[in-house]
This record gives sequence, structure tokens and C-alpha cells, in this order.
Amino acid sequence: MENDNMNNDNAAVPDPDKMKPGESDYDKSASCCAKGDELLKQGDTEQALAQYKQALELSGAVHKENCIEAVALCNNIGGILLKVKKDYARAVQYQREAIKLYTMVYGDTDASAATLYNNIGDALLFNGDKDEALSWFEKSLELRKSLYTKPHPHVAVSYNNVGLVLCDKGEYEKSLVYYKQAVRMCGAAHIEDSELGRNILSAAMHAAECIRQRAPTISYDEMLQVFPLYYHAIKFECEHDNPQKAFGYLETMQTERFKNAVYGLPSSELFQDLQPLEPEAVRQWCGSSTAILAYAIPPADCRELNTAAYCFVVTGGGLQAIALDPEYDYAVEASKHQTFSRGPDESFSSYIPDLYGKLIKPVLKYIPEGTKNLLIIPDRQIAKLSFENLGDDEDGLLGHTYILSTVPSVSAAIRKEQAAQDAPDD
Repeated sequence: MENDNMNNDNAAVPDPDKMKPGESDYDKSASCCAKGDELLKQGDTEQALAQYKQALELSGAVHKENCIEAVALCNNIGGILLKVKKDYARAVQYQREAIKLYTMVYGDTDASAATLYNNIGDALLFNGDKDEALSWFEKSLELRKSLYTKPHPHVAVSYNNVGLVLCDKGEYEKSLVYYKQAVRMCGAAHIEDSELGRNILSAAMHAAECIRQRAPTISYDEMLQVFPLYYHAIKFECEHDNPQKAFGYLETMQTERFKNAVYGLPSSELFQDLQPLEPEAVRQWCGSSTAILAYAIPPADCRELNTAAYCFVVTGGGLQAIALDPEYDYAVEASKHQTFSRGPDESFSSYIPDLYGKLIKPVLKYIPEGTKNLLIIPDRQIAKLSFENLGDDEDGLLGHTYILSTVPSVSAAIRKEQAAQDAPDD
């Protein structure tokens, strides 16, 4: 959420206690305001609040000359009551007064009015008035969309705030629509790396997690609405040197896809409480003989956000995220050869080395020597590809180098292995 300070930068003014006789109430008000600003910087919110209130009382009738000061005072008082005093009801009162004063003189169609609408929505949400907060946030969003013809952080904030209230109301699917717009706007406005951009992505992923936790009681189509955010978050975390968190998002997405796919089948009971595993648990499971290649390849319907293709290599020694060719159409190429089969003595065709070069070659150096088992989690774009038949003249067939297994998620593979170990001997 956002709360903008609308104070103008005023020149230094004398202490109100040292005013000369005959000075106007307007001058005294400005002096109190300046003193309140200084006290606020020093962290003395109690005295700052007192100075702002005194300045507001001295403002008198509202004219163009002192309207901005009076509005800024109401805004500042409301901000202190909201964030410091936690007096949400009174914060709402002052924000209402700020809107009343400002729109009476300047109207209700400029950027400052949009900020005031946003700020009262902030106060109302804290006060528990979700419906009215949503109304003000929506009003701020529509005004900002009309004012900013190019991508702007304020529009991203407004999309985020509408999504936040909808999520708080339990309307997760609707909130996701606004969160996606907020994330997209952050990218277009080049603020993804800012604190604001990170906070917006974090809020969006919280909404995605709320939807995920409702699975498998929701439809697969509803789950599909979540995946673009996961692919975007994977790219974001990889670009910011956090492959563990990125892998966590991928494992979460793959696990939920699998649970949704088997829901209602006889085997679903084994997996109904399946939860994605932490990267450290996966690494320990690999030991010295197993490596995992987990692919994140966003389909076309997930490219509405900033996404990219990756392969995560997990071994007993660690985890690496390897960026794959962003221009290559993995889905189209894989679909051509998903049932392809080759004998060990047959010569290679051009397309087999191509797929091998795009999917396997870039990650080979991260697979430790001595690895025997290669567990592949292919992502749905390449799920039916025969990985054992990939290779080239230099390396030979992948299926001749490793014992290959293809699984929908690491957690599903480990759960199945544990179930087999626990089964009684015949």
C-alpha cells in the first residue's frame, strides 16, 4: 500500500512562539507546519501531531492560497494516526477532510486527488472497511489509468491495492487479475528491482499461494491462472541469484499440477497430502549417485508476464539454475518427436542433436562425474519427449549414459519411492 506525503517544500519559517505582533494566522500556521515536519523527522510523532493540529486550526477558511497546506496537514495527521498511533477510525476522518478540502478547490480529476483516494482506501482497509476501501482504490486506479498514458509506478500501486483488498475478501481469482496487471506494470515501468516492485511481486505470490492451497477443490482452469505468476517469479529469483527460491516455485507448481492430474484416480490417495519439498531436502535425497534436471519452460499462455526458460540441476552438492535459449520453441520441436524411438546403431538426424543441444548440452557440466541416475522433471511443454533418445555424435545417447527416470515432480517421486519401500513383501 502507498501513502503519499503531499507537503510542499516550504522555505524555513520562524518559531510560532517568537512571532512578531501583527503576523497573520496563515504565517503562524505555516510555522507550526514546518515545526511539525522537523519533529516528525526527529521521530517525535506526538509533538509533531500537536503542531499539525495547531496549524490546521490556524488555517482558517480554505482558499487557494492555503488549501494545499491544509490538505497536507490532514494527510500528515491521518498518516501519523494510521501508522504510528494505530487510530484507524480517526485517520479515516482526517483523510475524508483532506479529500473534501482538496476537491472543493481543485476538483477531483488530477494526480493529487488520485493519491488522496488511495490514502483513504489505505486507512479504511486498516479500519476493517474492506468494501469502501475497495471502492476508493478502484476510483484511484481508474483516475491514474486516465492520467498516465505510459507505464507508471502509481498505476502499479493501484492495481496492487485493488488486488490486495480482493485477496483479503477471499476473492482470490479476481485478485489475481489485478496482481498480474500490477506485476506487468512494474516490468513496463522498469521498477521490478525496486522495493516497491519486490513488494508487489510478494503480494501477488501470496494470492497465488492462497489459490494453490485450495487445490484440488478448484478446477485445473483456475489453477492455470496462477502459473504465469510462478513462471515470472522463477525468472525474477534466478536473475537475482536466488535459485533455491526459484526452484521452490517450480517444485510447487509441478506438484500441484500432478495432484490435480491424479485427483479422483485410485492412486490419488497416496498423493492427496503431497507438499512440495524444500531444496535442501531434495539435495540430500540425491546423494552422490543421483542428479535431477527440473525444467521450467513457460507455455505461450504464460508469457503475458516476463518469463524465461530454465533448467535446474540438483545434486548432492548443490543447486544450479541454467538459463536456456529464450528464442527456441521447445513445445513445437518436442511435439514433433515425442514418440520418436531410435536403435543404438542408427545414425543421428539433424533434429535430435538440436533438441539435445538446447535441453541437455548446456547443463552437462553441472552433473558430477560418477552420477548414475538422472531424474528428469520435464515441465508440460516437453512432458512427452523421449529423453533417452536425445544425443549427438560426440556424447552418444543420453539413455546410454545414465539410468533415466521421468517424473512429474520431485516430491511425487520420493513419495512413490517411500511407498514402495514401506509396502509389505509378497
